[in-house]
Amino acid sequence: GCIVSGGAGEKEFRRAKAAGQDIARGFARVFVFQCRDNIEREQHGNRAVRYAGKLFRGGGIQAINPALYAKMPFDTVKAFSAIARVGTSPNALVINNNVAAKTVKDFISLAKQKPRQFNFGAAGVGTSTHLAAELFKAMAGVNIVRVPYKGTGPAMTAVMSGEVEAIFATPSGAAPHMKSGAMRALAILGRKRSALLADVPTTAELGYPDVLVGSWYGVFAPAATPVDIVRRLARELGDM
Repeated sequence: GCIVSGGAGEKEFRRAKAAGQDIARGFARVFVFQCRDNIEREQHGNRAVRYAGKLFRGGGIQAINPALYAKMPFDTVKAFSAIARVGTSPNALVINNNVAAKTVKDFISLAKQKPRQFNFGAAGVGTSTHLAAELFKAMAGVNIVRVPYKGTGPAMTAVMSGEVEAIFATPSGAAPHMKSGAMRALAILGRKRSALLADVPTTAELGYPDVLVGSWYGVFAPAATPVDIVRRLARELGDM
């Protein structure tokens, strides 16, 4: 089985399912995918430590949560064997199309004029959608309010409907919705532009070189997994 961050249909699930299906063919096994939010991933990650048959795929819970929480239910370094990194992506500042801002400078100016009146959607505490916004707030000197959702999908829907004004999402998650005209991207939070949003400038270009946030996606197995299995999984993923 494979425990996946986020909800069914979200980018994490799609990436994990594609990787898992290739692995399953190589091992002649059927993979069962379970979607878990940030809190549930901790609980199931703790359970996965004890069962070598369980694969665990994570990013934030492996790297971010240990820095946020004084006590974790497991040691993210010792409890798992890292198999492979399967993808990376920068985050992007995306806003509802009705917000009267055409640039990041406009958005910052509006947010400063209306402190705590602009909201951003976040897919749980400690996710990149949350921490990217907090970094942006600190560097730009604005006070926008976090509205938590149970996944990037619901948060994205909230931006499109106007329930919240912004989200710090990945380009792959935002690009399909931008085509409908419901939202638009103002900046890529990185040094390089995204191929999916080639016309959108980076924060580095716009004078915010330290506002750099991205997500990475990896495959992990419990530390008790035999080394030959871990190596074979790495080979299967390397051949994708």
